Amino acid sequence: MSFNTKPIVGIFLLFGQSVAVSAPAGGNVISGAASIGVDPTDATRTIINQSSQNTAINWDSFNIATNESVVFAQPNANAIALNRDFSGSPSQIFGSLDANGNVFLLNTAGVLIGSNASINVGGLLISDLSVEDSDAQNFETIAGQQNWSLPFSDADLAAGGIEILGSVQATGQNGITLSGQYIYIEGDVTTLGAANDPGGNITMLAGGSTILVTDPSGLYGVEVTSPVTNLIPGHELLFEIPATAVDASILAVNGNIDIEVVYDDRLAIAPGTVQRPGIDYSTQSISTIGDGGQPISIVSTAVTLPPTADPDTVGELDNTIADSLAEESEEQDSALLGDASSPNRGSLDNIMESCVPKDQTDKDCIRQNAIKHYLGKLLIGGSLPD
Repeated sequence: MSFNTKPIVGIFLLFGQSVAVSAPAGGNVISGAASIGVDPTDATRTIINQSSQNTAINWDSFNIATNESVVFAQPNANAIALNRDFSGSPSQIFGSLDANGNVFLLNTAGVLIGSNASINVGGLLISDLSVEDSDAQNFETIAGQQNWSLPFSDADLAAGGIEILGSVQATGQNGITLSGQYIYIEGDVTTLGAANDPGGNITMLAGGSTILVTDPSGLYGVEVTSPVTNLIPGHELLFEIPATAVDASILAVNGNIDIEVVYDDRLAIAPGTVQRPGIDYSTQSISTIGDGGQPISIVSTAVTLPPTADPDTVGELDNTIADSLAEESEEQDSALLGDASSPNRGSLDNIMESCVPKDQTDKDCIRQNAIKHYLGKLLIGGSLPD
């Protein structure tokens, strides 16, 4: 694969052609309370005033043109706005997106952050995976509980991907999470976490399904629960920062960086350049500064699926994936903190057992395995809250 021009390449990778965009349209609040309107003093500015702690909004389309801006005015830094784009086309963010809390953007067709885009939020989760309608409709209640979880699955194997060509910054404890069939970066991704506090992490996952889990402090993490089973044409790499993107940067200030790709071993995954199949980047483009116990971890896992993998069969392999991830070596250089050591996640076995899901609907078992894996990361990083 070769890439030549920064402003155009992402558009052609994700869309096949350049497409005109406009402001978010057709917003319908399905959980919690929020109002959607246009700033009376600036017709290019869309304001979502969120009055409940957590809300879910279905959109006919969620795009931001170059001259437009979208602002989420939220109750506090821990508030969450879950946004689902049902347009059938990738979400295109070419303007600015601001929020004082956490913004989730889900679109099964993919998400493109354009080269002139600017995102400044408390926390950000972007995914080409989807959540069940019932979970979205009950999101205010679900996210209001302690130690809540939210499963994500791939609703469209033939489309998706996340491409970031612009600037993305998060300042809250939940940092930035990207989860998709592939992740492509030419821009800047930065988290500004508080010193000596957990969180402020950057998490980038390529997988077929994931689950979000939280701890008592409200800090959330996302774990892969099934592999990528289909490659989008032209994407033999699942995580890529191309060599031509000399200004690309992934930086966590007082936070960690986790990159994981999990895929069906029958896929034609490119070898990559960092001894991790499916992963390609220059080492200087990824760095951490400040505090943190395990600053950068890189994991690539091939999963052997049965010849005909129906959803139930894939579900039964969830704990196999978790075991494979636990056995992977997780190491890369940190700008200030040195090498991250390979953890022994099996030490959690004496306080929390793993289980084998009956099928993909066995959410309790999948959640237990995901929480165990997530707690293992926190214990290794020394950030498990009191």
